[in-house]
Amino acid sequence: YLSCDCVHTKYFFRFCTRSKRVPVDIIRWVIKTLERQNKIVNFVQFDEGGELARNYEIPKMLTEEFNIVMQSIGGYVSHLNGITQRGHRTDSDNVCAALYSANLPDEYWCFALMHSNFITRRWCKYPDKVTPYEKWNQQKPSFSKFHIFGATIYVHNHKAKKMDPKAITGIFLGYGASTAVMYYQD
Repeated sequence: YLSCDCVHTKYFFRFCTRSKRVPVDIIRWVIKTLERQNKIVNFVQFDEGGELARNYEIPKMLTEEFNIVMQSIGGYVSHLNGITQRGHRTDSDNVCAALYSANLPDEYWCFALMHSNFITRRWCKYPDKVTPYEKWNQQKPSFSKFHIFGATIYVHNHKAKKMDPKAITGIFLGYGASTAVMYYQD
């Protein structure tokens, strides 16, 4: 997966990818989204051991399209990239715990990662007592529609006929772009 972390707000994005190919389009989308929100990207850090270091498209795109500097932190030196590396460890632990507790197979790792990301943005407090979600969105997060990963949910069946069940039983897998959109397995 691709991890994008803001060093100022501690807000982070996680993108599930299907291969080790560098997701140039995702990186472009993240930068354009930040620009639309008047958030300035001055530099992008990457480790020399990863796919970004060996890719020629990324430096070209960052410098020509966005005038952004790429900074290398060296290969295999996680102490220099601590914010992101700690996040990867937390992600890994959360995904394993979510899949285990929901009794779901490894194929659902991406849903578990996205749900972990959703929760961690909203509860992980830093020394200034503000969550990354609050810093990024300038509002407190709401937990009114919060669901537990792997929990049984009942989804309204819009296609139900008069005598059919009005709800479908499913397993909650996470949220879409907002809490109004849910992913579930029926």
